Amino acid sequence: VYQLEGLYNFKNVIHFMEMQIGASNRFYFVNSNGTVFFDKPGNPININQFGTFVQINKNFINDQLRITSAFRFDKNQYFEAQYTPRFSLIYFPDKKMEHSIRGTFQTAYRFPSIADQWVDVNAGIFRTIGGMPGVRNKYKFNSMPLYPMSGRNPVKDKPVTENGPIVLPGLSPEKVASTEIGYKGLFLGKKLFLDTYVFYNKYKGFEAVQLVAQLAEDAGTEKDLLYQTYFTTDQPVSSFGWAVGIDYMTPVGILIRSNVAYNKLLESINAPGVEAGFNSPEYRANLSVGHHAIIPNLGFNVNFHWQSGFLWEAGFGAAKIPAFTTLDAHISYKVSKIKTVFKLGGSNILNNYYTTSFGSAQIGGLYYISLVYEDIMEYAKRNKN
Repeated sequence: VYQLEGLYNFKNVIHFMEMQIGASNRFYFVNSNGTVFFDKPGNPININQFGTFVQINKNFINDQLRITSAFRFDKNQYFEAQYTPRFSLIYFPDKKMEHSIRGTFQTAYRFPSIADQWVDVNAGIFRTIGGMPGVRNKYKFNSMPLYPMSGRNPVKDKPVTENGPIVLPGLSPEKVASTEIGYKGLFLGKKLFLDTYVFYNKYKGFEAVQLVAQLAEDAGTEKDLLYQTYFTTDQPVSSFGWAVGIDYMTPVGILIRSNVAYNKLLESINAPGVEAGFNSPEYRANLSVGHHAIIPNLGFNVNFHWQSGFLWEAGFGAAKIPAFTTLDAHISYKVSKIKTVFKLGGSNILNNYYTTSFGSAQIGGLYYISLVYEDIMEYAKRNKN
């Protein structure tokens, strides 16, 4: 990958508002000698992707209202150009600016990954291929009937032939329109901080994975030929979520932080052999308690994390990821004479093994001892002189 990018801020030219422009250009050279991708020895796949944006910020009502707008243009040589406007505002109803209400409406896009476009790998029972026309046509997707599998398991599931062959959609950029409303506020003499938001996402052209079959009688083979490929669906897909975070500084200086988040796929893809790959737990929660010096020079922090179970879907399989809980903690001691902090702690100190995705390794406890010298810059200056 080669990348060029630049950014210019007009702050010395335009004074009544903030304005920035930027651009980037990426050049990809995919060269696997035909082992992983749809390239050939000595003939790599070349991809040119260009993007540019402009962003404008302006404050009103004695800086109590801030409006931001942006517009972005992106072009990949294999896909149509993408235009993504964004708009947001933040309003402070009080002059101390201790409370704020924010709202955003933004559009975004995602070009399919290089693997989703150009992969070409024999996985044994089935072959995984990219969604670009050249890759599909190599395996006669344009001339031989395709039938969806009844599920995502190439061993147990069978082709669904009752409704006839399907026409598999092409691959195109995934687009989303997102609306969010949020609030931040300080209470109890700035000792309590509240941050909350709610959002709704509407996808247009949601990328999905399809398991399809070419029947043996059509292909002239002993067994059905199975393929896993990528496409962009025109079925409506949407998600909804919210989060609440509360931080509280106790009178004795102990900081308590907590947050909970909810994410839910409201509309998904209902078709045999297709997976959406949302891959997000509905609930996540965190609670931490800490103090940098509960007694002179001695600090601590304890963090509790929990998330609900969810279905993980990926190109190589799908599985239920169980809910899990972890506990992280550390204590620190500062030795002022040598300007050093000693820290003893661990992540997942109860050693409850868990995983966050299908096919990933189980994660256990991690324990550490660290020493941090806090005067390294002054030390470097003294030795330089």
